[in-house]
Amino acid sequence: MRFTEIGEALSFVMSRQKKNHRAADLKQVLKDLGDPQEELQCVHITGTNGKGSFLAYLMYLLKGRGKKVGTFSSPHYLTHLDRIRINGENIPAEVFLRLLNERMELIEENDLGMFDIDLLIMLEWFREEKVDYALIEAGIGGRHDSTNILQHPSLTVITTVGMDHMEVLGPTLQSIAYDKAGIAREGCPLLYGELPPEAAAVVREEAQSVHAPYSTLQPIVNTAPRHFLYRGQEYALRSYAVYQPHNASLALEAFRILIGEPDEREKISLQEAHWPGRFEIVHEDPTVVLDGAHNPPAVAALCASMKILPGKKAVLFGALKRKQYAAMIGMLKGNCDCLCVTSFPYPQAVDPFTVAGEGFEREKDYEAAFFRLIRDYDSVILCGSLYFLSEIAANPRLQAYFSGNK
Repeated sequence: MRFTEIGEALSFVMSRQKKNHRAADLKQVLKDLGDPQEELQCVHITGTNGKGSFLAYLMYLLKGRGKKVGTFSSPHYLTHLDRIRINGENIPAEVFLRLLNERMELIEENDLGMFDIDLLIMLEWFREEKVDYALIEAGIGGRHDSTNILQHPSLTVITTVGMDHMEVLGPTLQSIAYDKAGIAREGCPLLYGELPPEAAAVVREEAQSVHAPYSTLQPIVNTAPRHFLYRGQEYALRSYAVYQPHNASLALEAFRILIGEPDEREKISLQEAHWPGRFEIVHEDPTVVLDGAHNPPAVAALCASMKILPGKKAVLFGALKRKQYAAMIGMLKGNCDCLCVTSFPYPQAVDPFTVAGEGFEREKDYEAAFFRLIRDYDSVILCGSLYFLSEIAANPRLQAYFSGNK
């Protein structure tokens, strides 16, 4: 099989869905290709939440020092191609097409799924482009994830540990932490964020068992909206989200391990950094916010950030069936004046009329719900699945509204 159009190529890749991303599927394939991952300085990133924001902050910090930085993240936001980037620019369609065609025989012989195909293409492109650093985000967990083919990373990072993907990672914080800590490697520094004590204990124990030196954050002091103190230095961010100083501080610690002591250049880089869909204010008067809070810990962080928003608040929430949507609905109800549960075109999207409970509205048409809410509320928060936010990003009527009065 050979593709001539990027559309048909991406349709093929996205159709190859697998429930698990397992490193064993890829090891022999990569060996046959000369193990491209061994030629890269990799930062391997896992965590329940914060992976994308941490990745973005670290990319901006490294790019600010003149480094060529490859990033691998999921799910995509605007196009499948934005999963694979160098210095914030998507892999060109013609490059993706070429690398896919070159490896179709291996892909079909080994029955590789979408995530594995993306990972394979990413590693080969980053090797071709001779990136200085490859920031690689795990799909689910760490220990058995496809990205755990990285045997010699320069740094491993665990951003957060919370209750999500329990069907794969286990039912407790300890079991989830154990799976994520599976990215630890002998002699490779492991950095972790602010974790629940029982999760942090598991991470330290796993690091010690493989002789990986580990470290965590120093105290963070929030001084004003978008401003915080870290290691005696004040930093400013573009985002008002109360959870972003944590991710930015973690990126500063990673920078310290990889490059050295941050200086004034890093203050500029952090102020420029942007990651869409994380408490992103896309419109003012009324204030409209996009946030990919898709599990209870992320919703808790969103609720804390929502307190800064003006006036009466409405939340438009779209989730996937496999997520803890009932718990998230319960949390959101108590932190806004109106909650509307909606749906969006995705096979696993929740049908709001199948959701039990009271105290919230139901509307299948998210676009109609949005235009109704902005008439009656001072702040409207669109949140839930990142697939929901991708749908919003592709909606021409909503994008026209956002760009009309930012």
